[in-house]
Amino acid sequence: SNTKGTDGKTIDDIKELTDETVINTVREMLADYKPKSVRRVYIPKPGSDKKRPLGIPCIWDRLVQQCILQVLEPICEPKFHNHSYGF
Repeated sequence: SNTKGTDGKTIDDIKELTDETVINTVREMLADYKPKSVRRVYIPKPGSDKKRPLGIPCIWDRLVQQCILQVLEPICEPKFHNHSYGF
């Protein structure tokens, strides 16, 4: 997503960095990782006048989340039932 988090950055800001810079930054973050606060926005619920809260993490936290997903998904996915959809 191109939505800015609390750091005001988007994926386009990360694209400007070299691969080596991104990798080194993630490595440094993972040594003592603490996610930053999320940016809270309220989006409308379909078919209702109500809104629901949505927390938007900063771009670096999203990147770390994806790195962790890439490691854990192939380990965990085969252990789940074929018809388990997380609901």
